[in-house]
Amino acid sequence: MISLLKNEIGGDSPYGFITHGDLRFATRSFAILFISIGFLSLLSIIFSDKILSSLKIFGSIVSHWLSQKKFCVFIALFLILLAFLVYFTSFQIGFHSNDYSWLNDSEKTSKKPSHIFSLSQSHFFKPVTHIYHFINYSLFKENPHLYHISGILLHGINSFLIFLICLILTNKKKLAIFASILFCTYPVSHRSVMWISANEIILAGLIYLLSLYLFLAYLKNNRLSFYILSAGLFIIGIFSKEAVISLAPVLFIAGIFFGKGKSKLSGVLFILFAAVFLIFQFFLQSESFLLEKNIYTMNIPLMLKNLNGYVFSSLLPQGHRIIYSFPQIRPIIFTAELILFAVLLFRGNYLTKFFLLWYIFLLLPFMPFNVPVQPRYLYLPSFALCILGGWFLIYAYKNLFSQSKMGTLAFHILLVFIISGYSLFINMAALRMKTQSEQMKKYIDLIKNDNRKIKEIQEGRLPQDSPLSYDDLKAALKL
Repeated sequence: MISLLKNEIGGDSPYGFITHGDLRFATRSFAILFISIGFLSLLSIIFSDKILSSLKIFGSIVSHWLSQKKFCVFIALFLILLAFLVYFTSFQIGFHSNDYSWLNDSEKTSKKPSHIFSLSQSHFFKPVTHIYHFINYSLFKENPHLYHISGILLHGINSFLIFLICLILTNKKKLAIFASILFCTYPVSHRSVMWISANEIILAGLIYLLSLYLFLAYLKNNRLSFYILSAGLFIIGIFSKEAVISLAPVLFIAGIFFGKGKSKLSGVLFILFAAVFLIFQFFLQSESFLLEKNIYTMNIPLMLKNLNGYVFSSLLPQGHRIIYSFPQIRPIIFTAELILFAVLLFRGNYLTKFFLLWYIFLLLPFMPFNVPVQPRYLYLPSFALCILGGWFLIYAYKNLFSQSKMGTLAFHILLVFIISGYSLFINMAALRMKTQSEQMKKYIDLIKNDNRKIKEIQEGRLPQDSPLSYDDLKAALKL
């Protein structure tokens, strides 16, 4: 681990470099965090009675709000505000990598609206994503900093939908609050929120969660209109991000777990939709580079390796770097994951089992990718993971912390530490992306005045010093 931190790794790493500047910033930031938490802990010990009485008053106010319908409005606004606070540094990030290709696509759509039905640069048919980027382009033109408003806003709304879904499934408001706050500040998939191109995952997540919530509402109230809307959103969702197809088996098991009578099999229709979509994708991707270059393959050892990597990365920020740098620990981690899954499946209640199966289904679309672990793909799996995390916090409080006054204080300090640490990690990542986007912008400006390299690009060759892919560089130069 020390060698990983001391060296500037990245020459052979798919995850880029860890620079000395990153380490200085990380060391300074985490030192400030630990000192602050230590100071908070000291104050808590000295003024424990006053703090506890304040917490009781605050708890009574919250309890009053919990009994009011307008609490949902309050929690929605709180989560959106929290999303903007946590991701505020994202506004410093300019266009990055694929952003230039989507910007170019949006310009084409403004001249020819039918362009939204063209294949994206990754050879996928995603008209809903095209529409999303075109709306952003219409609002913000070529000001990259304003594009982040859309992504952060959608992330805040998704956090609220996590709250609603957790509430409708468990009827436990505190669990729903914890789960939604954990999701809002979840640091592993931060790139999905901060990277404009990756906002398609946030958009797909919004549609996914709406469809799931309406389906659960149908199971609870037996209103056909909810079912029809859920089905419509599912179809829209799979044309925004293909991974939304994982919703089909989730709705199927939701019907089995929570449905009554005929509604138990109401998820079958979604399975049929998913099967039709898979056949459509098979013909669409038959000549795709994803299959030709073996990037997407149903290789069982590869899928198990990815499952190991993605689960570990879900639980630990930068876990993908650790497991890449120390491959010898993979068997140990995989064994621990299997034991954890087995315990939750065989010892957990029916809700725990549903959330675990939901998490596994959310991971499945990314298992066949023959590429290094991509943490931004973990945005969708974090739906179920953060609810499980909220459940764990509630369980820990009841069984470990609630027995004494100091335990209650320690629990609240732990929450502050978790949220602060998550926010700090996201802030560090945003500053890193800002530097990368600035470097790309400078490179593009230099290339524009270099006729030799322009000619090289026009002939189909990528300059060796380019920080962008060929398609993205060509889009940025509008060639």
